[in-house]
Amino acid sequence: MECNWDFIGLCLVEAGSSTSTIFGFSEFLTGLALLLIVYTITDFRYKFRISVSPVNLNKTIFFLITAIGIGTLITEFWVAQKWPTVTWNMSQAAWQSSFAIIFLSIVIIWLWYAFISPPKFSSKNYKKFSMQLYRVVLKGNIEEIKILSDELSLSIPNIVKLANNQEAVVQELKTDHVSYFANDMALLLANRRMCQCIADVSPNTALVLFDALSKEDVIHVDSFSTLTSNITAELIKNKNSQIYHEDHGYDSGLLGYIKPLSSSMFGNYKLLNMLGNRSVFDVDYKERDDWDSEQLNKYCDMVLLTFESYLKQGYWFAHSFILYRAISDIKSFCLGISEFNNTDLDWRNDAYKKFEVLISFAHELTTLLGKQDKTPHLIALKPKDENQKNLYDNIANFYAEIIHAAAYVRSPIDTCWTIQHNTVWGKLISRFAEDTEARRIILHKVRRIIYDEIKEFERFPNYKSTRYLGFCLNVLWINGYKTSRRDEGRALRKVVNNWFRSNYLKLVEDNPVLAESCLAGGITYNMEKKALVKSYRGGMGKGPVLDYFYL
Repeated sequence: MECNWDFIGLCLVEAGSSTSTIFGFSEFLTGLALLLIVYTITDFRYKFRISVSPVNLNKTIFFLITAIGIGTLITEFWVAQKWPTVTWNMSQAAWQSSFAIIFLSIVIIWLWYAFISPPKFSSKNYKKFSMQLYRVVLKGNIEEIKILSDELSLSIPNIVKLANNQEAVVQELKTDHVSYFANDMALLLANRRMCQCIADVSPNTALVLFDALSKEDVIHVDSFSTLTSNITAELIKNKNSQIYHEDHGYDSGLLGYIKPLSSSMFGNYKLLNMLGNRSVFDVDYKERDDWDSEQLNKYCDMVLLTFESYLKQGYWFAHSFILYRAISDIKSFCLGISEFNNTDLDWRNDAYKKFEVLISFAHELTTLLGKQDKTPHLIALKPKDENQKNLYDNIANFYAEIIHAAAYVRSPIDTCWTIQHNTVWGKLISRFAEDTEARRIILHKVRRIIYDEIKEFERFPNYKSTRYLGFCLNVLWINGYKTSRRDEGRALRKVVNNWFRSNYLKLVEDNPVLAESCLAGGITYNMEKKALVKSYRGGMGKGPVLDYFYL
């Protein structure tokens, strides 16, 4: 090639242009414009993925695009001016092809991290990931949090594994260690808005979380207990959440039979027992107060799943703080039925529906115990102190609380009878229920609790004992007729019979107010005949029928 210039021994020639443009400056501007438009209209999910990639894609792409733009502009201008170049320099087509390859690589890398292989929380990007997640949660944009709550399902297994690092718990590692950041991520996910979005649109994240936790032999940190508790609260609060669509299979289809989310979250007692001092069922009392009967029923269903796992996994010999606190929280709804005292019963009233939920829950606890191949035999029927009490005592106390709550309703007669006899006695204690060893043990303990309350009245007169007496008097009536030994009220009837014969006349003289509180459901005291009088509705055209129990 003939030299046009000779510079310090270098042969320089005029820069020549290619016959066809491969990737010129105009093509670069077109591609850049398209890239910017795509990035602008891209969903927040993919922008988040780019921002948390292991390499700093935003800065890297910026500098590469700047270099490509300047390079294409310089090469075209150089060729257009026919400025000198060395003979061994690449042709314009080669330079344009190189820039095109770099530009295409930028697009491919962007697509790879945005769509093909999204970045996950790891030791390579944990600081960037944490900062971006913190900014989104702090900003509080619900739509962005909804997207992020679903996106995090990819990183949950890594967060769980890295946060649950025994070395970080036992030893004093540097505060910028990945395990500390992972633990902070678990606490950040416990934000109520984040948990609300998980319950609303991304139950898969909750499913992945509990599956990842179940793979850990021991949970070393408490951060997951806060997260799981808040997820439970939001799932129950949101009636459109997945757990409401995992009802009975006949109504809910396949998800109702397999219950993927419910079983994963509440069907593994071993996992729930490892989560820490805060139970998955520890929902704030202010939120529980706002629950309606449907939400309470769903909460009870979740507790029943855990109780079933508690029995099947063989934990029944040990005290369960999870179940004890959950049942105690459910007990707090009992007294809602007292609003029907001196009021006609409304079957559609939510307070009555809640009371029916409690009775159904207590019955299911007993049924699950009775279904065990080998009924747990736990200590004596009459525990001497709190240390000897067991799950039978816990359930029996729940029965007693329901009975005590129903005893608040004293009138009208129909309302009192419906709640005390038909709703409580008929469904909880009636002999028509399936007779199992577990049921016999629990009912024995229930009778013992009531008996102890009645005996307590002889030492210290109190209104709680009078309510138990009034309930038994109304439901069983004590006129001394012979009953079958299978009658669940036979033993209580004898106790109440003896108590009224021995104590009531003296109580009327000493404390007529307490004496009056022992009577409910239209039962009255006839001073002249010294008898208790129970009135029954007569036949058509007839007055009430009176039955006397002479003291």
